[in-house]
Amino acid sequence: MTMLNLKHLYYYHIFAQELSTTKAALRLRISSPALSNQLKELEAYLGFKLTKRSQGKLAITELGKVVVHYTDRMFSAYDELKVKIASASPFTENNFRAGISQNLGSRFSFDLLALISKSQLSLSQKTYITFDSSDKIISGFKNEQFDLIIGSFEPEPKSNSAWVYQNLSFPVRLFAPLKLMDTLDKKDRKLSETDLNLMIGHANAKELSVVLPAKGSVLRFETDHFLEKLKVLPTKTIECNNSSAIVELIERGFAIGFVPTPCLLDFKLGKFLNVIGPSEGYWTHEISVIAQKGNESAPAKISPLADMFSPDSAEIQ
Repeated sequence: MTMLNLKHLYYYHIFAQELSTTKAALRLRISSPALSNQLKELEAYLGFKLTKRSQGKLAITELGKVVVHYTDRMFSAYDELKVKIASASPFTENNFRAGISQNLGSRFSFDLLALISKSQLSLSQKTYITFDSSDKIISGFKNEQFDLIIGSFEPEPKSNSAWVYQNLSFPVRLFAPLKLMDTLDKKDRKLSETDLNLMIGHANAKELSVVLPAKGSVLRFETDHFLEKLKVLPTKTIECNNSSAIVELIERGFAIGFVPTPCLLDFKLGKFLNVIGPSEGYWTHEISVIAQKGNESAPAKISPLADMFSPDSAEIQ
């Protein structure tokens, strides 16, 4: 193996999610021996082990976690690239065009758009998505380049026509792996669910990371600001915007993380997660969704699901 091969990294990316050669091989549609050989070649190239046996179970090594962190970022970016390429296709009247502010996490945005489109978009429509700066997204919306935009912004009113505007509020709570909580006695567990300093102290003691959104995002700014108020700060952190990867990291006991709920669809599938904090959240993550009024895909309410997050909607004249 003379060079780093993206195929090898992708195989390891999937394997790290499953922690099972058999399950990962099924997802990759290759044989288990073939996958094992690919992983051995990657380890030989890197010069260190990616997995180890811990208490009879397969686990990711510390250096392996570093590789996982970067493969998550790489293949999340790849997903965005596919969307970006698709968005370059010519628009027609039957297409639905969405603009998303690039300071939002991509997976968070996709999940939210999926909730909206599932409730109101026609299956015959093609959806084109563009990621860009908030200013360019708003400018494009004013010029009717987008039917709907999502971002953490407050747009200027448009003079000649109305927009339908919904401000959604997502409570941010802490997700922790059950395997961490199960190591605590009943009293300590109860205290940890209300005392974040104690919880992060336990994570530090167990050498668990805290998952943080990528730098530059609004959610990262909010998370950093919240953590600054705590006396005990995390000793290890991981940056990740891939919701599936976040779930895997927490479920498998590698990390804890502050996440807006219930937007991330993957968390509905999580079986080994403990949600900590008040139902209204430690803080509220605000997202604006704006649609062109009069568009068939933009009724008076942007989405019936909006009532889950905010009781109020407004028309901007």
